[in-house]
Amino acid sequence: MIGNFLINLFAGIVVFVFGYFFPKMQLTFQTRNVKYLWKHFFKRKNVKVVLSTRLGPYQRSTPRVSILEMKGFVILSNLLTRFKFVLEPRSSEDKLTDLKDEDLIILGGPAANKISLEIWNNLSSKLPCLINLDEQKITIADRIYKPLYDVEGCVQTDYAIVLRTKHPYNMDRTIFLCFGCHGFGTLGAVNMITNDTKVRTIEKRIKSDDFILFCKIDFKNQKLIDTNIVESYSINHI
Repeated sequence: MIGNFLINLFAGIVVFVFGYFFPKMQLTFQTRNVKYLWKHFFKRKNVKVVLSTRLGPYQRSTPRVSILEMKGFVILSNLLTRFKFVLEPRSSEDKLTDLKDEDLIILGGPAANKISLEIWNNLSSKLPCLINLDEQKITIADRIYKPLYDVEGCVQTDYAIVLRTKHPYNMDRTIFLCFGCHGFGTLGAVNMITNDTKVRTIEKRIKSDDFILFCKIDFKNQKLIDTNIVESYSINHI
């Protein structure tokens, strides 16, 4: 009787310990590469996500936000809240100087997001590319990347930029900037930094803290199919 009791007790303890620790070990294994990419953000775990907000026609109007950027916010939230991060959405109408003590994720490009524009202008002399806001294309040396459309005019291929850099007003804070030629590219850029397989690719290609990625984003029927890096560069702040 006592022997059976001890065996059952031991088995119960083993099952409890396994059930408690296995999900944590599984999460650690599945997201080990993501944690490497987000290592600077783990210091505080409080992140402001700047969305491209468009003011309405009246002072009382609610600011408008792209549905694709909101999808990106949800993807980021689903990942980072697993690590006890707190994400707070902020407007692109905010001043970057007022966010100097914050780690930032910025969704949307310079054409729609004022904070994105300020960061891009601040770094443009250190970057290997030009962006044409009117023609919605990215140029690197003699290579031109611009969206492709299907016969119905829907985005079939978009190009996106993922940039990780230091905050221009506080070198102890980090910024992720994600945007595409269209909003579809922005969504693909978010996928690039949240998908463990894609993050593993980034880790193999980039060893520096600050970098820029140029990504090809493929869609079918306006659904994300795949994201791939076409070019990558380290950023030197000296």
